Amino acid sequence: MNRRTWLGLMGTAAIAAAAPSRPSPPRPNVLMLIADDLNTWTGLQHEESRGLSPEVIRLGERGLVFQNAFCASPLCNPSRTATLTGVAPWRSGVYDNAHWWRPAMPDAITMPAYWRRHGYRAAGVGKVFHHTAGFNPPSEWDEFHTFRFDDPWDRPGGSYPEIPATPAPPYVPLNGLSPLKHEFDWGSLPKPEHEYGDSRSVAWAEDYLSREQSQPFFLALGLFRPHLPWYSPPEYFRMAAAAKYLPPAAVEDLDDLPAEGRRMAAAGASDFERSRDAGKLQDAVDAYRASIRYADALFGRVLAALESGPHAEDTIVVLWSDNGFHLGEKQRFHKSTLWERACRVPLVVAAPWLKPGIVDCPVSLLDLYPTLTTLCGLPKPPAMDGQDLGPLIANPKQRTRRLVLTGFRPGNYAVSDGTWRYLRYHDGGEELYRLTDDSNEWNNLASDPRYRGRIRAMARALPRHEAQPAPDKSAYRFHPATYQWQRTDALPE
Repeated sequence: MNRRTWLGLMGTAAIAAAAPSRPSPPRPNVLMLIADDLNTWTGLQHEESRGLSPEVIRLGERGLVFQNAFCASPLCNPSRTATLTGVAPWRSGVYDNAHWWRPAMPDAITMPAYWRRHGYRAAGVGKVFHHTAGFNPPSEWDEFHTFRFDDPWDRPGGSYPEIPATPAPPYVPLNGLSPLKHEFDWGSLPKPEHEYGDSRSVAWAEDYLSREQSQPFFLALGLFRPHLPWYSPPEYFRMAAAAKYLPPAAVEDLDDLPAEGRRMAAAGASDFERSRDAGKLQDAVDAYRASIRYADALFGRVLAALESGPHAEDTIVVLWSDNGFHLGEKQRFHKSTLWERACRVPLVVAAPWLKPGIVDCPVSLLDLYPTLTTLCGLPKPPAMDGQDLGPLIANPKQRTRRLVLTGFRPGNYAVSDGTWRYLRYHDGGEELYRLTDDSNEWNNLASDPRYRGRIRAMARALPRHEAQPAPDKSAYRFHPATYQWQRTDALPE
């Protein structure tokens, strides 16, 4: 289906007829709902997945759906750090999961901290910043509740000092692909739904939203689903399997890629090949889709708690994912590429006083920080790398010639204008796709001389200066009890 025609599925007439019910309250609350590794298979942008996300679709029908939203980086930590600080990876140097953001950005003011400065109570639960030790400083929050893993046997060590070492239970791997490879498993765990980690996070958020609060609040809920391992209760597997779907893929798709593009594709190929060769490719895709259905049901619970509680009329809801995910496209699984499947994400902003609509022009998750400060009537934050989306919220149909940038590690970038996508790698390799008639990014046009002007125009969005990578974790000794970092080169010998 052409990506411009999916709006009819959402009840366009009803959306167009909707109108703000009243003016914005002076200090609205913010409820931020964050998914992990959720690509655009939410039904908002993908016809074949409509049955997976009725709650997200319902939120989209009463909110603003940003059809072409892109992460700053297709990897958890750099994406979340960029979104929650407003500083792009190519300016901060936080390019990877091994880069602690706080010692690299000692002066950064995060969203929860900024809202606290202006009289809000900041609360968080689950995976908001990156989930390993050292990424969620308590100084950012009034209260924060960490995520409880469903696979604790796979997590102990220096990154998770709070988790005791436990042997893997005899029933894993649930997917039958022995031996168990780190995180790459799927199935239903032998425990009730309310004991799953994400369900526990949601129960805490439900309770928070059901109570009167003495201050306006900034509440962030981060789900771990649909991140690997794809563990979900059985009913969600049944729902996902009811409508089989495999994404279109072409074996020859890699033939016209430059060397660095092929390397990125190969980095996620082993789990794809392992599943395919075992005859379990459809099972793997079903498991990812089951995790989407589970995440959607959990988001629905939180939204129901908001609607039935005392804060329904004065709360802005923002739903986003840190990055997308490949499920066979480019002959690979996982994220960590610069193609649309890894970089394009769902983004919805809703509030009773905002008119619903569809925003088609490209935006970045970096835009959330300056946009939410405007919607909450807060002073302009320090220099942000994103743009205030207020004009688009006021007039979703307006067209802009904006170029949105996504980076993955130093020197590798993708530029999108909603119609074209241009990739430039650190070694000079290039890709160019016309998305209107090649949404799968199968035909690389970069070598065609007819498009050199197009490439030059899009290359103007590439950063002129690029920060050096932040020090790796190995450069520090982290002290969980005091939440402080000490450079190892400063330690006495």
